[in-house]
Amino acid sequence: MTNEEKRSSSAERLMTVTGKLPKLSSKNFNRLSVYLTQGNTIVSQSPVNAGGGFQVHVVPHLAGDPAVFAVLGPKGLNSRSLASHSELPRIAISSARKAEGGALEINFANLKLNDEFFEPWWVWCREYTQRPQRKKSN
Repeated sequence: MTNEEKRSSSAERLMTVTGKLPKLSSKNFNRLSVYLTQGNTIVSQSPVNAGGGFQVHVVPHLAGDPAVFAVLGPKGLNSRSLASHSELPRIAISSARKAEGGALEINFANLKLNDEFFEPWWVWCREYTQRPQRKKSN
């Protein structure tokens, strides 16, 4: 089997997980990612697009695991950061709705998220609270 065939075979075995966030400001959409986690391990992640949608992939045996979650958080988090912020919105993948074509759909709408919900995040998330240093002109 060639490397291309192996990659194709692996890709066919992945399940697509999609979703859309409630209406938020474009500023917040640009700052957010969805992480698929198993325990404290990030198994997949996707930035939220400008329309509030996301798409990640997972191997089928994890799709039914009640310990695998879609976690909404600031872009750029690592496993340790995610583990230290258990208050981040999360939905078990095992509760996702099956869509046409076998994809899974995650619905964050029931969590009543809005722009005000995210404001405290930008205080603890350094990437968005540090301002670039301006060069002094001579």
